[in-house]
Amino acid sequence: MGFSRIRGIFFGLLVLTPAGTYAHEHDPVEAGGKIAVRCAPCHELNGISRYPSIPHLAGQKRDVLQTQIRAFLEKSSKLSRPDVTSRSEKVMEHAADGLSKKDIFDLAFFYSSLPCPLPVKQSPSTAPEVVTRCARCHGDNGRNTYKNVPDLAGQQQQYMENQLRALRESGLVPNDPLVTRQRDHPIMGPQALFLTDSEIKSLSAYFASRSCR
Repeated sequence: MGFSRIRGIFFGLLVLTPAGTYAHEHDPVEAGGKIAVRCAPCHELNGISRYPSIPHLAGQKRDVLQTQIRAFLEKSSKLSRPDVTSRSEKVMEHAADGLSKKDIFDLAFFYSSLPCPLPVKQSPSTAPEVVTRCARCHGDNGRNTYKNVPDLAGQQQQYMENQLRALRESGLVPNDPLVTRQRDHPIMGPQALFLTDSEIKSLSAYFASRSCR
């Protein structure tokens, strides 16, 4: 058998070999799981946080997770730009520091592959009137089909309350680069601006009670 024939068979076998059998092939779930070890003290390895003010990450959309991690990394350059989202939180800024684009993708891929948490049963099951304002993007039950819009169903109630208050505060001074805000968002800032404390609490309780499964 000639060399060219042998080479043809060899390359034919390479083409026919099922994907994922080579050691050098990249598995984002496995790679992301290794990076997630640094996140586990707050978010847990299963992405379901034990702490009311820390969000669940399990089952959230990859694009959403990537956007939020980048917002922590790039917040310093975004504070004077009201057209983009930014986030300021010292622990997360430190945790995200040094992550590459590939790390962020893998981490988001890992958490999005995990099963989302069960809803909080004791929260109210009736939708507050103000939820109609949120439903256009987030969905009536906190689930939606937009890849860049987070699902809210089953999320931590206290975390959502904290974020809505931060977004409301950002709406009060949207263009002031000298004011350090926890969150900036060109859409959510104005949406949260006129929410009362009571509405924030009822919205958060409602979405926390929705099932993400």
